[in-house]
Amino acid sequence: MRAQQYKLAIVLAFVLAAVLISCLATYRAIEGEKLSSALRSMSIALEVTKLGKISADNNQYAVAAGNLEAALQAYPTAVGYISLGYIYDELSNTDAAIVAYKKANEMNPSVSDIHNALGYLYKDAGRYELALTHLEKARSLSTPGDDTWFMATANAGNVLYEIGRKTNIPGDRSKQCEKAINEYFLPALEYRGAIKNQNLVASTLANLANCYKDTNRFADAKRAMEDAISIKRRVNANRSLADTLVNMADLLLKEKRYEEAKPYLVEAVSIFLIVQNHLGLGAAYFNLGDIMWVQGKENEAKSYYEQSIEAFSIAHVGGEYDQAPRRRLERMKNGNPPEFVKKPKGVTPCSTRTAQQPRYSPRPVSLNRP
Repeated sequence: MRAQQYKLAIVLAFVLAAVLISCLATYRAIEGEKLSSALRSMSIALEVTKLGKISADNNQYAVAAGNLEAALQAYPTAVGYISLGYIYDELSNTDAAIVAYKKANEMNPSVSDIHNALGYLYKDAGRYELALTHLEKARSLSTPGDDTWFMATANAGNVLYEIGRKTNIPGDRSKQCEKAINEYFLPALEYRGAIKNQNLVASTLANLANCYKDTNRFADAKRAMEDAISIKRRVNANRSLADTLVNMADLLLKEKRYEEAKPYLVEAVSIFLIVQNHLGLGAAYFNLGDIMWVQGKENEAKSYYEQSIEAFSIAHVGGEYDQAPRRRLERMKNGNPPEFVKKPKGVTPCSTRTAQQPRYSPRPVSLNRP
């Protein structure tokens, strides 16, 4: 959060600078009452922008958004709309963030960071063609190897991964993953040593591992995921690390290595609880429930599934996230366990899970800000 506050403070500083420069330009262009009126407007904009910064520093993003909206009505600037888009993104208001960044782009269409932001936001909104268009534009406007180029390239790989997920057809999913690996993730990671923000590198490695996993290249997936975890542990313990821990556990579960997966999930839960990320908690609890059920601990499994349902409910997600743990509980109630839970004679619980059994893990991490 301190890093987010620091980044927002930098952006808001640009807003203040832009307003001051405009004041000087206005001073030379108008006179008399027009000058006094303009200066009063600029003063109001400055004060409201300062309030926006204070509110954001206190994590009161909704208040900050309102303050910045008021400032931008008095004096619209591209940098101001970038700030507003950033805050709406923090509030998970994707539509409002897109509107703000689009206004910034209309005022200054040659800023690569704006196109990168629109790219990952359109990805989250499921508008993949627009996402790729803006991400390719961001790449063309930036220098290969700099942070913005790296983010845009990795985000383009994430878009292809999402397209593959949406089809849910194994062949199509593998095809999109191969393209993401070869055209985006690996080319981006060639510059990993030059990237200042190593969290970006770690997130890209984790997303690369997910693609390796979906193409059944488990050894490559494990190496990439271990590399990502190593970097994130060095940087700090945060939500991004917790997401990666869940993905690592997911990989181990695919290989039926339940005991090895459990510690990763337990560590992820401890982080998710601290940062209050209920979507991540729901995924981790669900997977822990499966492990407990495989090990014959039905009471513990039931408890984890119930916690998964509660966490997904708090996160306001429905669909498969909400239904998956409910189906587990229904099957447990009816004495009809999934195939991976059954224990054929002579086979241990940790070697009975089928590779086709679906898993639930966090979505790929978008690289939105340096």
